[in-house]
Amino acid sequence: MKELLWERVGRQDEQLGVAALLEWDCEIFGFPVAELRLSDNWEKAGAQGLEAWKQWCRERGVEVAVCTITPSRRDASMWLQEAGWKFVDQALSGRLREIPAKVREKGAEGVREAREEEWGRVVEIAGTAFQAGRYHADPRFPRELANRRYRIWMERLRDGGSGADRVYVVEESGRVEGFFHGTLKGETADLRLVAVEERARELKLGYRLFHGSFHLLAKEGAREVVVKFSAANTPMMNTLARFGFRFREPELIHHWHKEASEKRVQYNWKFP
Repeated sequence: MKELLWERVGRQDEQLGVAALLEWDCEIFGFPVAELRLSDNWEKAGAQGLEAWKQWCRERGVEVAVCTITPSRRDASMWLQEAGWKFVDQALSGRLREIPAKVREKGAEGVREAREEEWGRVVEIAGTAFQAGRYHADPRFPRELANRRYRIWMERLRDGGSGADRVYVVEESGRVEGFFHGTLKGETADLRLVAVEERARELKLGYRLFHGSFHLLAKEGAREVVVKFSAANTPMMNTLARFGFRFREPELIHHWHKEASEKRVQYNWKFP
């Protein structure tokens, strides 16, 4: 994935922050999506900073943008909402400092790497199983596109992930019911995406999927696991806590939609 091209928004002495187009989302959704990062002195930008932001978006045709801040910056959250942004989600960061010995020793419990013939099933689950995340939490954003983002995520892994990527599945009665995607670099595993079908949740296969995936990662040398996910995903948080994860202060996620889009009942995009 390409590095983001950050550009200054506002004058040098009254800089609102920096912004960049999120190329991956732009490609998936079919319209420009951006991220704004407020500067430490964003208050000095005032109305001129807001106008600079709108101009930056107009020049690039931005439809949707995201800005993430810490809860301690409540004044920034208030300003964002007064400027037309809407709070949509909270993101939690977690860390498991050391995979427990019982996980390393017990085994994968029916969890294994995804086979080539199972990728169609993995992609299917990715396109239907998710309910949390900032795009799903935004009532102004089409659910079809939010689902499509995760489906394409897994399609791209199927068609050519990096050597760091790991994709494991859990099955029941010969049917894949969930998947785990993470990356492994040195002794650190980064949990990127986990999904299970509704039936799998009833069978409590989610815990087995996490347990087996952590076991397999440990066998490859992983010592710690890091993760970032929506705070609205309480089943995931509860499961991670069972393994010993600890969580940091959540980040507040705000979305901005250009004025014309806010007036639509729903987006009128054509999906490829």
